[in-house]
Amino acid sequence: MIQIPESTKINPINIHVANNTFNIYEWEIKNITNLIINELNQNKSHQPDELNEIEKIIENEIKQNNILIFNKFLFPKLRFKLDNTPNILIISPTNEIKLTYSILLKQNLTIEEKEIIENQIEKNFNVSAIVLKIGGIAFYPSLIPKDMERTKIINNTIHEWLHQYFSLYKLGQNIYKDNKMLALNETLVSYISEELTNNIIINEDQSTDFKTKEMNSFNSEIRFTRSITDNLLSKNKIDMAENFMLLQKNKLNDQGYQIRKINQAYFAFYNSYGNSPQSTNNILSKLICIRTNNAKLNVFVNKLKNVNNFSKFENILNSDIDMKKCVN
Repeated sequence: MIQIPESTKINPINIHVANNTFNIYEWEIKNITNLIINELNQNKSHQPDELNEIEKIIENEIKQNNILIFNKFLFPKLRFKLDNTPNILIISPTNEIKLTYSILLKQNLTIEEKEIIENQIEKNFNVSAIVLKIGGIAFYPSLIPKDMERTKIINNTIHEWLHQYFSLYKLGQNIYKDNKMLALNETLVSYISEELTNNIIINEDQSTDFKTKEMNSFNSEIRFTRSITDNLLSKNKIDMAENFMLLQKNKLNDQGYQIRKINQAYFAFYNSYGNSPQSTNNILSKLICIRTNNAKLNVFVNKLKNVNNFSKFENILNSDIDMKKCVN
């Protein structure tokens, strides 16, 4: 996960939440300084032994798949920090599901503080707003939530490292060109990180069946919610759509899930991730088609890393007869 471009512009929403924004520069200066000091002191590890082991396992998997600079070097060096991650304010119009704005907020906001921010933004700007906790961010070192279990730490660390890797190429450098490029980056990174995580877990003789029956039930319900919401919004039935999302949120919570809020902004955030049940973009199926026609992961990565616009991505699909079926 990385901020979207609107977040860097000064506008009324920035000013409105100024007292609650996350200070990226302060975090980076502190953590890069600590990382450099610890790296220079070779007798002192920058991480506990268990986390050092995770770094080495991930680095080895990346090297085995040859996702390297000039096919020789692993760069940037894989480093991550487990800590409390920032919140993120997401903005969408009320009449459609579309990510229009985001800004990072402080880590330790209470539920009451989140709801005050959301209510004030929605009232003052006539938009849909939600404050969500993020599952990682591609600072350096990568910032990963401290309360995750091991498999998710591995997956999210790979995810954020891939953002750092692709930022060296046109794909990552154009992540903020438009929402399609944002979705392509996020979906691709999610897809590759899941594959590499599965490889690691298989090598460790663990189960790769992440999707429990409970998760499948949630996925089905949230896809249904998204479908009906899109239909209602397309008919400009905004109040009806919002009431429906509230009913569905309550229904899911009654089933044991813990969802604070479902609204247009909620779906707008997750729509960038084509492998999530909240998303309706079809990028994942296209990536799977390309991957199927490229047996080696590094060939797949090399084919996509210099894509600088979404049309060029679709041209890759059109360039091969076997992949043309994935365009539509």
